[in-house]
Amino acid sequence: MSKGSVVVLGGGVIGLCTAYYLNLKGFVVTILDKGDFSSGTSFGNAGMIVPSHFVPLAQPGMITKGIKWMFDAQSPFYVKPRLSKNLLDWGWKFYRHATYKHVANTVNILKRLNLESKILYTELAAQLDDVEIKSKGLIMYCKTQSAFDEEIALANRALAIGLKAEVLDVKQLKKLDPTMSIDVEGGVYFPEDAFFSPSGFLEKLVMHLKDIGVRLISNVQEAEFIVDKNLKQINSSKGLFSADQFVICAGAWTRELTHSLGLKISMQPGKGYSFTLESPVEMPSICSILTEAKVAVTPMPEGLRFAGTMEIGDMTFSVNHQRVQGIKKSIPNYFPNFQVDDFSKTAIWTGLRPCSPDGLPYIGRTKKLPNVLVATGHGMMGMSLGPITGKLIAEIAANQSPGIEISKLAVERFH
Repeated sequence: MSKGSVVVLGGGVIGLCTAYYLNLKGFVVTILDKGDFSSGTSFGNAGMIVPSHFVPLAQPGMITKGIKWMFDAQSPFYVKPRLSKNLLDWGWKFYRHATYKHVANTVNILKRLNLESKILYTELAAQLDDVEIKSKGLIMYCKTQSAFDEEIALANRALAIGLKAEVLDVKQLKKLDPTMSIDVEGGVYFPEDAFFSPSGFLEKLVMHLKDIGVRLISNVQEAEFIVDKNLKQINSSKGLFSADQFVICAGAWTRELTHSLGLKISMQPGKGYSFTLESPVEMPSICSILTEAKVAVTPMPEGLRFAGTMEIGDMTFSVNHQRVQGIKKSIPNYFPNFQVDDFSKTAIWTGLRPCSPDGLPYIGRTKKLPNVLVATGHGMMGMSLGPITGKLIAEIAANQSPGIEISKLAVERFH
């Protein structure tokens, strides 16, 4: 028996996973997406599941690093300067949360969310054809001793909260992944992390959703909300859509959409780039992050993917070629058998991550409109947290207690 109807806005990993778990709960589900379910931020990312990322973006030292990076055209972090009330408000909230106290209050929930999501990924992959979640861990490669020292401190913190972490010297790193030639001081291995091909996973998930009766509507433009105490309908270029409940999972566009509903969600786009080398000179067996450069490296069936940069505040898909060049130039510093020219003909993918000022996602029901739920603001962990977010939203929609305490993720926590 149906528990009612739900319209999901957004066809990225969060929206698709939300639709999957809503369907499992017995809801009749329709997904509306401005694209065609084959592109967007979810499809070109690094494809990592990262329990190791238990420290939020808003953390001590990030402000100082950010100011320093602002003056480096090829740095991994940049805030596009502009006179914007929303950006200034976001920046002030970020500043207030970049504290040791905030980190201490959030590490356990980020750890729990990522670990639970990894379990759900394994279960979900078993329902799909030819989808493999590779639970081989993640290596943090450190070029300098100072970065290595910071990663050692992070490893110790990981151990203190119950995660697994191993500090490795160069010899041990080469033994862990003998496929790669490396030039580093050392590294940290997080064995509980995993990786996969995002596009492969999402393509199969879209097919599965169609098979189980989820309705997918693509190329939806000009969504207008019709409100009478609750949200009643969405009037769009593809027609009028009514439902008992609505879930907004529109990524970086969520703030704009929810604003028209009278909701104030503090969020900024965080632009990132990736490119995939189809025939690399070396193919690692384990995913990694080049620590100082903030570059993610993931082996996939389609090639070796490199992803990086965080440009806060730019809502366009334009490519900043200097920052892309910064990614390319950093790779041979860690992997000496690669050359910058290896990447001269690779296509550049651009994605906009939805970034909250405290580094935590927004997951839950809104107080202003009780039949509207929101799932966004995951920053760099959108892919990692897709399944757990979908499961939590489905539980909330069914008026069940969520399996994880999520009061820190409240949608209107900054009101």
